[in-house]
Amino acid sequence: MQLPSILILDKEEAIRDSLQLLLQEEGYDCFVPKDDEGSKEYLNREKIDIVIACSQYIFKSTLLHEVKQEFPSAKVIAIISYLTYETCYLELMELADDCILEPIEFDELLGVIKKMTLPLA
Repeated sequence: MQLPSILILDKEEAIRDSLQLLLQEEGYDCFVPKDDEGSKEYLNREKIDIVIACSQYIFKSTLLHEVKQEFPSAKVIAIISYLTYETCYLELMELADDCILEPIEFDELLGVIKKMTLPLA
Protein backbone atom coordinates (compact mmCIF):
# COMPACT_ATOMS: atom_id res chain seq x y z
CA MET A 1 0.00 0.00 0.00
CA GLN A 2 1.35 3.39 -0.98
CA LEU A 3 1.60 5.91 1.84
CA PRO A 4 -0.21 9.22 1.38
CA SER A 5 1.56 12.33 0.16
CA ILE A 6 1.54 15.22 2.60
CA LEU A 7 1.66 18.99 2.12
CA ILE A 8 3.06 20.78 5.19
CA LEU A 9 1.91 24.38 5.71
CA ASP A 10 3.53 26.20 8.58
CA LYS A 11 4.79 29.76 8.84
CA GLU A 12 7.84 28.62 10.82
CA GLU A 13 10.60 27.07 8.73
CA ALA A 14 11.96 24.99 11.63
CA ILE A 15 8.59 23.31 12.17
CA ARG A 16 8.13 22.67 8.44
CA ASP A 17 11.58 21.13 8.18
CA SER A 18 11.18 19.04 11.35
CA LEU A 19 7.83 17.62 10.25
CA GLN A 20 9.18 16.90 6.79
CA LEU A 21 12.21 15.07 8.18
CA LEU A 22 10.21 12.98 10.65
CA LEU A 23 7.48 12.08 8.16
CA GLN A 24 9.94 11.22 5.39
CA GLU A 25 11.73 8.88 7.80
CA GLU A 26 8.35 7.10 8.14
CA GLY A 27 8.15 6.76 4.34
CA TYR A 28 5.75 9.59 3.48
CA ASP A 29 6.24 11.85 0.46
CA CYS A 30 6.25 15.38 1.86
CA PHE A 31 6.04 18.73 0.13
CA VAL A 32 7.05 21.87 2.00
CA PRO A 33 6.22 25.13 0.23
CA LYS A 34 7.37 28.42 1.65
CA ASP A 35 4.23 30.40 0.78
CA ASP A 36 0.69 30.22 -0.64
CA GLU A 37 1.90 30.36 -4.26
CA GLY A 38 4.22 27.41 -3.71
CA SER A 39 1.37 25.55 -2.03
CA LYS A 40 -0.88 26.08 -5.02
CA GLU A 41 1.85 24.82 -7.35
CA TYR A 42 2.21 21.58 -5.36
CA LEU A 43 -1.56 21.12 -5.17
CA ASN A 44 -1.91 21.50 -8.92
CA ARG A 45 1.13 19.36 -9.76
CA GLU A 46 1.05 16.55 -7.17
CA LYS A 47 -1.68 14.33 -5.76
CA ILE A 48 -1.84 15.58 -2.18
CA ASP A 49 -3.69 13.29 0.22
CA ILE A 50 -3.20 15.16 3.49
CA VAL A 51 -2.53 18.80 4.32
CA ILE A 52 -0.99 19.58 7.71
CA ALA A 53 -1.57 23.25 8.48
CA CYS A 54 -0.73 25.54 11.38
CA SER A 55 -3.41 27.85 12.76
CA GLN A 56 -1.99 30.83 10.87
CA TYR A 57 -2.84 29.10 7.59
CA ILE A 58 -6.26 28.24 8.87
CA PHE A 59 -7.29 31.69 10.02
CA LYS A 60 -5.08 34.14 8.08
CA SER A 61 -5.09 32.65 4.60
CA THR A 62 -7.76 31.64 2.12
CA LEU A 63 -5.66 28.71 0.98
CA LEU A 64 -7.45 26.05 3.03
CA HIS A 65 -10.84 27.29 1.83
CA GLU A 66 -9.54 26.79 -1.71
CA VAL A 67 -8.16 23.34 -0.88
CA LYS A 68 -11.53 22.22 0.52
CA GLN A 69 -13.32 23.48 -2.62
CA GLU A 70 -10.88 22.38 -5.32
CA PHE A 71 -9.44 19.22 -3.72
CA PRO A 72 -12.25 17.80 -1.56
CA SER A 73 -10.57 14.41 -1.17
CA ALA A 74 -7.55 15.97 0.60
CA LYS A 75 -7.77 15.62 4.37
CA VAL A 76 -6.68 18.53 6.58
CA ILE A 77 -4.96 18.22 9.94
CA ALA A 78 -4.87 21.47 11.90
CA ILE A 79 -2.04 22.17 14.33
CA ILE A 80 -3.44 24.59 16.87
CA SER A 81 -3.04 25.91 20.37
CA TYR A 82 -5.57 25.02 23.03
CA LEU A 83 -6.77 28.65 23.11
CA THR A 84 -7.40 28.63 19.35
CA TYR A 85 -9.33 25.39 19.65
CA GLU A 86 -11.54 26.77 22.42
CA THR A 87 -12.33 30.05 20.69
CA CYS A 88 -12.63 28.92 17.06
CA TYR A 89 -14.00 25.37 17.24
CA LEU A 90 -16.85 25.77 14.74
CA GLU A 91 -14.81 27.56 12.09
CA LEU A 92 -12.00 25.09 12.60
CA MET A 93 -14.27 22.09 12.06
CA GLU A 94 -15.37 23.51 8.70
CA LEU A 95 -11.79 23.46 7.44
CA ALA A 96 -10.07 20.64 9.29
CA ASP A 97 -10.79 16.92 9.37
CA ASP A 98 -8.86 16.56 12.62
CA CYS A 99 -6.79 18.67 15.04
CA ILE A 100 -3.55 18.26 16.94
CA LEU A 101 -2.81 20.56 19.85
CA GLU A 102 0.56 22.24 20.24
CA PRO A 103 3.16 21.24 21.19
CA ILE A 104 3.07 18.56 18.52
CA GLU A 105 3.39 14.99 19.74
CA PHE A 106 4.79 13.14 16.74
CA ASP A 107 3.21 9.79 17.69
CA GLU A 108 -0.18 11.48 17.92
CA LEU A 109 0.31 13.06 14.48
CA LEU A 110 1.25 9.69 12.99
CA GLY A 111 -1.84 8.15 14.56
CA VAL A 112 -4.10 10.77 13.01
CA ILE A 113 -2.45 10.32 9.59
CA LYS A 114 -2.85 6.56 9.76
CA LYS A 115 -6.47 6.86 10.90
CA MET A 116 -7.22 9.15 7.94
CA THR A 117 -5.75 6.72 5.42
CA LEU A 118 -7.36 3.51 6.61
CA PRO A 119 -9.57 1.98 3.94
CA LEU A 120 -13.28 2.21 4.64
CA ALA A 121 -14.82 -1.10 5.64
